[in-house]
Amino acid sequence: MNRLAVQAIGLSGQMHGVVLVDSQGTGIYHPIIWNDTRAAPLLPEADRYAKPYADELLNLQAPGFAAAILFWLARARPDLLNRARWALQPKDWLGARLTGAFCTEVSDASATGLWDFSKSAWHEGFCRMLSVDAALLPPVLGCDRVRGALQHSAAHDLGLPPGIPVTMGRADTAAAQLGSSAPPVPGQSILILGTGGQFTQIIGSRPNFVPAGLMGLAGPLAGSYYLMAPIYAAGLSLNWLRALWSLDWGEFYDVAFSTAAATTNPLFTPFGLAASGDRARPATAALGDWHNLRLDHTQAHLIRASLEGCLYALRQGRDLLLSHPQARQPADCALVGGGARDDRVRQLVADIFGIPVKCPDLLNASARGAALTASVAAGWSGTTRDACTALARPVSTYYPDPKAAEIHTTQFRQFKSFTGIR
Repeated sequence: MNRLAVQAIGLSGQMHGVVLVDSQGTGIYHPIIWNDTRAAPLLPEADRYAKPYADELLNLQAPGFAAAILFWLARARPDLLNRARWALQPKDWLGARLTGAFCTEVSDASATGLWDFSKSAWHEGFCRMLSVDAALLPPVLGCDRVRGALQHSAAHDLGLPPGIPVTMGRADTAAAQLGSSAPPVPGQSILILGTGGQFTQIIGSRPNFVPAGLMGLAGPLAGSYYLMAPIYAAGLSLNWLRALWSLDWGEFYDVAFSTAAATTNPLFTPFGLAASGDRARPATAALGDWHNLRLDHTQAHLIRASLEGCLYALRQGRDLLLSHPQARQPADCALVGGGARDDRVRQLVADIFGIPVKCPDLLNASARGAALTASVAAGWSGTTRDACTALARPVSTYYPDPKAAEIHTTQFRQFKSFTGIR
């Protein structure tokens, strides 16, 4: 039996959240992740503290950002912060377990709400306003650096030899941009369909401002930046509906596509529309709504509407992003994520977005992006940019159907009237 020889390990992990650990790396509280809303009541106060630093912080605060979570902990559980040595991002906790090194990198740091984009450093002034000790935040290294060698205990657990290099890695969205097989160049647009959904575009320089409904972040390559329009609940909304009818995912899509696109179909606005600016109610804390229901609508109409509604919300985010002066009109869009594996979904995205959609032959773009970083540490590639080119996967392209696109444009106009977002 042939065994794969692992030569390096790359990391990727969900953006946002806080994992509190002591000096030995032992967790002292359960992880608080991106869809936790306990910090929501403190957002108005956090916004007041952030206002003098708006040009440096760029992004509006949200309940799942590390800044808001730590602010809440400082008020509700100061004992935990007193016991903690490090406040880590999820992937960096894993990196510490693998190597014993406590550090992070810029793609995750820039998504915490505590990052000073003007200095590329932690914003100590804002930390003080939130009663957060900046010493809790780990050192920030380059994304392509090696964070350390695989230590003996982790090597034993994984069945690997110790000493393998472990790279810094990237936050999941930045890693997915690299793993998508799309060139990591300014103007490249990538749509990610997962538990949440994100339309992203790489831009040529640091964002000069970021309006409500968007985020500006560092990555995916060193010195680069991107804009992101998120919705908090894409797959989360769909999984709720799938479970409601006790369907597996194959059955869910079969039912959804058993009925055609039509202007008489119902409309669904998904949970937690980020573009609404309602930052206090992401994901499960927000309401989803059905519209235009009729007596002749069936289960298939409702399920199809839920799928279309998530994509309409992402199109709305796309339109907001493209109105930014640093954005470019894309000729096409790469599509990745667990929600993008069905050919019918891929075609639906092309019809709703009205542009060709390119889908790489891969299972997980974020994991693949992490592996591309590891390929540099293993000596396979000179740089991560080189790895993206040399190791690109085959891509299938889906083109908009003009008749379906016209129907979706009509439906999208109604969708916008229901969300109240222009």
